[in-house]
Amino acid sequence: PAAQERKLLAPIIDALLLKGGVSMLGIVRMLKRKASVSCRGKDLQANVRARLHWLKRKGYAIETDELGRLRATPPCDQAANL
Repeated sequence: PAAQERKLLAPIIDALLLKGGVSMLGIVRMLKRKASVSCRGKDLQANVRARLHWLKRKGYAIETDELGRLRATPPCDQAANL
């Protein structure tokens, strides 16, 4: 059998964070569903935290509501390009 294609986790995490309205556990659940082969043996919460850190370094604002749902808002200079 051919090796199953491994999907990158970062684009999936970034899309969920930019869309917003999903908690940390919700993101982990969706990652397991969309990229199950790539998730094997990885700490998915650490991957999400790393993406949050990277987005903060790029100037994105990370917002959390009262239910723990995350949302990444692009910096002002990038918001016009979206």
